[in-house]
Amino acid sequence: MLFAASLVFTGCSNGSDSGGGTPPTPPTKYAITFSVDGGNGTLKATVGGAEINSGDKVEQGKTIVFTATPDSGFHVKGWTLDGNPVNGTNSSYSFTVTKAAEVKVSFESNSTPLPQYAVNFSVEGANGTLKAKADGVTETEASPINVEKGKTVTFTAFPAAGYEVKEWQIFGAGMAFEAGTGTAGNNTAKVNLQADLTVKVSFKVQTLTPKHKVTMSAGANGSISAEPALPAGGMVNENTTIVFTASPNSAIYTVDAWTITGGQLLAGGQAGSSTAMVKITEPVTVAVSFKLKPPTTYTVIFGVDGTPPNGSVSATYKADGAAFTSGTAVAENTVLVFTASPATDYKVEKWTENGTTVEGNITNTYEHTVTKAAEIQVSFVSSVEIPDNFTLSDGAEYKVVDKEQKHVIMTKRGNNAGNYIVYTVNVKPEYSGITYTLTGLSEQCISDFGGWGMLEAFALSGQSNFLSVEGGVLFDKHKTKLIRYPTGKAGSYTVPASVKVLGNSSFTDSNNLTSLILPDGLTTVEDFALHYCLNLQTVSIPSTLTSIGGYFLAFSKVEDVKIPEGVTELSYQFLDGCSALKTLELPASLTTPGWLFCEDCTALQSVTCKAVTPPALESNAFKNVVLAGVTLKVPAASVSAYEGTSIWKDFKKPFVALP
Repeated sequence: MLFAASLVFTGCSNGSDSGGGTPPTPPTKYAITFSVDGGNGTLKATVGGAEINSGDKVEQGKTIVFTATPDSGFHVKGWTLDGNPVNGTNSSYSFTVTKAAEVKVSFESNSTPLPQYAVNFSVEGANGTLKAKADGVTETEASPINVEKGKTVTFTAFPAAGYEVKEWQIFGAGMAFEAGTGTAGNNTAKVNLQADLTVKVSFKVQTLTPKHKVTMSAGANGSISAEPALPAGGMVNENTTIVFTASPNSAIYTVDAWTITGGQLLAGGQAGSSTAMVKITEPVTVAVSFKLKPPTTYTVIFGVDGTPPNGSVSATYKADGAAFTSGTAVAENTVLVFTASPATDYKVEKWTENGTTVEGNITNTYEHTVTKAAEIQVSFVSSVEIPDNFTLSDGAEYKVVDKEQKHVIMTKRGNNAGNYIVYTVNVKPEYSGITYTLTGLSEQCISDFGGWGMLEAFALSGQSNFLSVEGGVLFDKHKTKLIRYPTGKAGSYTVPASVKVLGNSSFTDSNNLTSLILPDGLTTVEDFALHYCLNLQTVSIPSTLTSIGGYFLAFSKVEDVKIPEGVTELSYQFLDGCSALKTLELPASLTTPGWLFCEDCTALQSVTCKAVTPPALESNAFKNVVLAGVTLKVPAASVSAYEGTSIWKDFKKPFVALP
């Protein structure tokens, strides 16, 4: 869609972004720390709904929401900001960042402190000791201790040698030992305290446990161990469970067989098992033997990567030089030697193992140790040296920009076999037997097409992943950049809606062009893009344009030009030599007019500049223009500023104040 205040212009683009301006100052950020003072709850902080960590830096002016969550039985006691009380006892606190800050919250109990009770404990008789402990009370043998109501008191009995716990006794209203504790033979008793408490323990002579002889042995090439370890003499308490572990001496051996006599096998103990779990119910003998592991084999395939292959590859066993056939399974750690045979004028490009390049090897041989299934491939490339530049027989010159990919740009156009109406761009130039891919044209090459006044259309020699042609006009592949308009193409032209950039010199010397419609979405007009289009009278400038290069519409016949908001800089020779220009409107965003700004615009009648601060003009701005006869329209609040600024002050008085 064209804007009502569009301007008429001509020009061309070179692909470079000439827009500019001072980058914005990054926002100030401050470190924010926060924590819970004394525990009994948690504190989290969010900015815009996203949680942050204590110590993170937050942008000035952002609001942080702190949320306090007390533990059960607690509530918020108070808040501090940098040590000063704030926010009362609220559960959340909002803070707008203006500086580095420290926020704390504290909690307190919902009830009064719980009562404490006396806990007495003793040994009835002798033959051992008794100790007690609780949360906040270190284990001690000294009775009594004082413990808060609701806490768990743990009693531990220490029988003398040859003795065991006979009986536990408990005296206290409504209290009992916790399940699984405080029983005969158990050295531990636990009680949840609800009142004053007395606990007693007594000991008796230990009942003797039957023992059985346990013997273990390992054959050659390994060892055996037991957990728990066998005592000296091998006598083990009845019903003890022992895990026996077999350990080969090296990786080439494995467990062969277990021989277990007596006892109860609970787990393992099979051929190949590394452990055997045995319950000792009688004398037990455990033996284990080892054997060599069967060799591990892997399949290896090999071949040439590429069409045509441009060579061949063969393989041999390093040990004896015998031929190896692709697809054969070989033992682990076998060493294979692969030999590449490039075709004439070719050499090894790379070797790959399972698709990964073997770094540092571009020789004709590759030695490979087999540790897994593998696919070995070799690829070949031409051994002909790729030059930095080359020239074809038609005079076209190219620069190689990527030797590996064989990418080139055209730096000088060829003679096109005498066809001056349609120029065919060679997208696959061939030189010394190597085919290259054209990715673009140099700025000088694009500019040189301006001297070909009969050219009406471009064409491509074939499919291209980098260039395209529509209506005889040359674009990049996706038509986001217009590269070159044929200079002989006459009349009006509408740039496709997909174009975002008019490239450097894209319309230079297009003297048959009279009207140009630029699309909404165009952002950039590069240097020389619309330069020296001598008969260009009307140009629609979209509001999306933000970057304007040098020689913008220079030497065209445009009469009315409106530069859209968002443009901050107008480069050198803006509207230079536009002798038909009558009106010019400049945006409020303009800060930097360029060199030779509006030189020789001798028909100029009115200039509107919406910038509040008068843009600083070079001394040669409006050169050869009688400014005393040109009306100047500026913001009402800036009239006096323009009246006091060089060159602006020379316009026709009085200045017209904009609303």
